[in-house]
Amino acid sequence: MYRRLYRYWFIVPLLLLALAVRDWVEEPTEQELEATIDMSSTRADYYLEKFTTRKMDSSGNPAYVLTGETLTHYPADDSSEIIKPFLTLHHDNGIWLLDSKQGRLTTNPDIFTLAGTVTMKREATETLDALSIETSDLRIHTASNYVETDQPIEVVATNWTLRSTGLQSNIEKGVLTLMSNVEGHYEINR
Repeated sequence: MYRRLYRYWFIVPLLLLALAVRDWVEEPTEQELEATIDMSSTRADYYLEKFTTRKMDSSGNPAYVLTGETLTHYPADDSSEIIKPFLTLHHDNGIWLLDSKQGRLTTNPDIFTLAGTVTMKREATETLDALSIETSDLRIHTASNYVETDQPIEVVATNWTLRSTGLQSNIEKGVLTLMSNVEGHYEINR
């Protein structure tokens, strides 16, 4: 009986060798992992709905009032995304009303970026006609009363219309610089 079992002992090392080769062949290959997104950099630390914020000038009068549907603040770059921002700028030459679908505030609280279609309106005053500016992606520097864009614009007043690509304007001084492709239309009062 032992002799019969002895015959099979030479198979045991072959079986062990076969198992080792099988494990080596079936060993999973290392796969390169995709770069992961650090979610902490995209996570908001606070969120506001139907908010209003104001900045006063040195006399205590409003310099601007900013309202919006929502404001989401991201601490990684200290920026805020605004949905449906509405900005009211108070100046000696009138009140300017600006709105768009989206806006952004960065670390400098005196610079707003309005994205998408932007409408900028000045109501008529005793000395100035009403004025409307349509553009997109407008940057507003509230400390220097300066607005700029490199996108197409259209300025519409009572008797005239201007179109151009790009705009730089000092709101307080009433200086309007049109950058390129300027077209104008003026109607004479009769």
